[in-house]
Amino acid sequence: MEKILQDKDNFFKKDPFNIYGKDFNNTLKITYIVKDMIFFDNFVDYSYSSAAHPSFYESGFALNLKDKKIKTYVLKDVVRNNKAFRKLITEKLKNYFEIHKRYDLANLDFFNNKYNFNILEQDISFKENSLYINLRLLLAEVGRNLDFFEISYKDLKPFSKGDLMKITNNIK
Repeated sequence: MEKILQDKDNFFKKDPFNIYGKDFNNTLKITYIVKDMIFFDNFVDYSYSSAAHPSFYESGFALNLKDKKIKTYVLKDVVRNNKAFRKLITEKLKNYFEIHKRYDLANLDFFNNKYNFNILEQDISFKENSLYINLRLLLAEVGRNLDFFEISYKDLKPFSKGDLMKITNNIK
């Protein structure tokens, strides 16, 4: 609840004149439980004027049951950044963007580019079977339907570190 209220407070602080409207909805799901951690996925949508659709974002966090602290993550917190990982994530992203006919992004260097976008610095959320990587900073508002990029835990298992290992160690 603390994390949800923090998101809501931050949203309204950024909108003191109520330009974006007052509709703010959260969907919070427990996505994975391991011995000492509970992983959550938080989907937020909010209304705003001058557009035909609401805006949204997705974030994830974990509750450490030992110290009762909430932890958020970026990709580099949970994967080993090596040549094999870079090859895997580049191939997955290239394929993802080609399927959606975004050839301008399919051939991008996802670690160093003119958009100042580095995939390792992006927020992640732990899902039931995969890791969600937030692509919002790479996409304009109109391209937000491509925000939902996920990569399976099975594919990430050889590169996992930190808290991701607590999940991938359970995968055969």
